[in-house]
Amino acid sequence: MVAEGIAMRLVSPTLFDKSDHIVEDESNAFGLPTKYFLLRPDKLLFVDELGSNTSQVKDGNIGGEKFLCLTGGRPQQRANTKDAHFTVLGFTTASGDAVMCCVIFASKELDPLWVQGLDPFAKWEGGELEVEKNTGIGKSHPQGPVCHFNDKSISCSCACSDSGTITSEILAAMLQFMDKLNMTSAALTGTKGWKQTV
Repeated sequence: MVAEGIAMRLVSPTLFDKSDHIVEDESNAFGLPTKYFLLRPDKLLFVDELGSNTSQVKDGNIGGEKFLCLTGGRPQQRANTKDAHFTVLGFTTASGDAVMCCVIFASKELDPLWVQGLDPFAKWEGGELEVEKNTGIGKSHPQGPVCHFNDKSISCSCACSDSGTITSEILAAMLQFMDKLNMTSAALTGTKGWKQTV
């Protein structure tokens, strides 16, 4: 990170507060002492993954929630019982900005309908084949979340693997996709007004 201009090495371990000011007292510090200071947290990417399953078989009735129905009736809720594993990856910068979302489905092939998504409560506009009119936020096919980073809108990336988890090939493809968008093209200059004084 130092060689790329993202961080600078400090003379000695230093304490900082939430505003990146040096503090002497540990009670005023945010985090542990560090030998490095991030000059460009917007250039440092992190990715976190969360795996899940659409099956609700083991969800259970948590919290004593009750449902009403007609006299003599039996309250029932529809629930998906079929396993459909997937993983959601969130790419963020060290400054906390969302960069890209990726969903990996457990499948041999990616079904275009999974990428489109489906909101059964959204009203369909126009004719049966007018998919474009019904694609986007608040529409029948909302697709995945769109992140806005460095004046670019990055659509949700979708992929598939046998287990529904990330593979080295999928990760490489996502990073290549970000490179093609030239998302981190801004020059590595500027230090947020901070200068080393220790």
